[in-house]
Amino acid sequence: MAHSNQIQEFLLTKQGIGLIDIYTGSGEVLTGSARAAQEAEEKASELARRHEADRRLREQERKRKALEAKIAALRAEFDAESEELHLMVEEERKRQAILTEDRLEMAHLRKGKPSAVLRSARKRRGKGE
Repeated sequence: MAHSNQIQEFLLTKQGIGLIDIYTGSGEVLTGSARAAQEAEEKASELARRHEADRRLREQERKRKALEAKIAALRAEFDAESEELHLMVEEERKRQAILTEDRLEMAHLRKGKPSAVLRSARKRRGKGE
């Protein structure tokens, strides 16, 4: 009769003899309780690796959220500075317009007569513009 010359683990049960594939996880042939212990150790090791991978993913997600919060804070700071700069530019533009009007008025006053520019500027200033 043909047969295999491979090492096999067998179990004696109420139903008879059962053959089980050999276990060579660590490069050795393990059977019985040594096999069960090695399988348990490998399962525990796999579970630990999964937990570590999950922990790293959670840590990465926390870092991403912290980075996004920093970016949002920097954008808000930049927007506030931009708004302040625009206000300063507008104020400077208005100041320059007033200086120009005042120079024109002074030139007219030197000639002895108030100008229409002065009258319109006084009206605008009186209205808060």
